Amino acid sequence: MVYLFVLLMSLLVVAIGVSAVELGRVRLRESKALGDAAAARNLARSAIEVGLVQMSLHSDWRTKLGVGTWLPNTRVGSTGMMRLEATALDTSTPTDDAVTLVGTGASGEAVQMLQVVVRRGAVIQRSTWTRKTN
Repeated sequence: MVYLFVLLMSLLVVAIGVSAVELGRVRLRESKALGDAAAARNLARSAIEVGLVQMSLHSDWRTKLGVGTWLPNTRVGSTGMMRLEATALDTSTPTDDAVTLVGTGASGEAVQMLQVVVRRGAVIQRSTWTRKTN
């Protein structure tokens, strides 16, 4: 009877230990995913900032940079990537129309995109952050 009691208590201790280890692994994965998402958001913001700096440095940015990819997939660190694309909303007046900058940041499994509409260097509308799953 004592042998059976000791055996059951040992099984209970092992079960508690295994579940604690598994819970730690789940929390580690969650924190890594949150860190990747935050890093991807920051990279998308950085891509937009690169675009705004290019616009402020070059008064002829529309002819020099044009519409399309301003910053191709650029590696940042060991797992990060950022990209910047520009599209015109209204090309009927090329010197006055608004331009949409789309910054994409990726880190690990997370991909975040930020879109801003710019007219004459001023941000007039911001989109919400979105998460794309691969």
